[in-house]
Amino acid sequence: MKYKKLYFRAESTDFRYPFFIGSAIRGALGYAMKKVVCVNPSYNCEGCFARKNCLYFECYEEKNTIHKFRLDFELSLDKLEFSLYLFEEMSEDLPYVLMAVKKMLEENGLGSNRAKFKILEVKCNDKSIFDGLDFDLSRCEELIMTPNENYIKNVKLKFITPLRIKENNRFARGDIKLETIVKSIKYRLSELENSNSRRLDFYPEYEIVSKDIRFVDFNRYSNRQESKMNIGGIMGQIEFKNLDEKSYQLLKIGEIIGVGKSTVFGLGKINLSGI
Repeated sequence: MKYKKLYFRAESTDFRYPFFIGSAIRGALGYAMKKVVCVNPSYNCEGCFARKNCLYFECYEEKNTIHKFRLDFELSLDKLEFSLYLFEEMSEDLPYVLMAVKKMLEENGLGSNRAKFKILEVKCNDKSIFDGLDFDLSRCEELIMTPNENYIKNVKLKFITPLRIKENNRFARGDIKLETIVKSIKYRLSELENSNSRRLDFYPEYEIVSKDIRFVDFNRYSNRQESKMNIGGIMGQIEFKNLDEKSYQLLKIGEIIGVGKSTVFGLGKINLSGI
């Protein structure tokens, strides 16, 4: 699977940083993206002749589809740093995404007070592409997701942003099985690749060394639905030993594509490291 990773760093003297910044960024990015790409003078998606080829419609309005991007950031930020992963064909829409982010930060602003930001740094796949005024797209090469060569048996799995995932037809609030996590990653990967191979072809093997997880409950306000929506999930870490290689590879993929529900908001960010 091909993808690009965009990284942004910006500063503002007026912005009050929330615990979870994903809702603010995703909402503001959608507003800016519509201004950048919309060719309909009414800005109305319903019945629009161009919506089947519209980046905004694909990312924000189209129903029952996999969103081929996700936000990536840390919780409780005190400065604006975030990344955007663009997967498969959406990686080709990089110029429009860059212009939308620039418009969002410099012109429209974030938060209830529409705080404006100065962009300090932009990277594409860890290469600097912004000189303070313009973007150098010649440095933006596509990455291809390949198996990680450094297979490690003894690992620590850390949930950096809340993992919102269903187990036995309800959102997990405490204990979580590794099988549930790797199945979720496999399913999401298959959807991103438009593949029919959505089931695991193996059973995970592992031993749990230690576990320290908890449910973090919080919500976001949806302007579309004019109500608060729960987006709490599991946080903490689990240590495994003798983890099988296939599970390890899927967890490494999960670091890139995210895990569980609402990854477009920044939920389901994980990190896998050796112990």
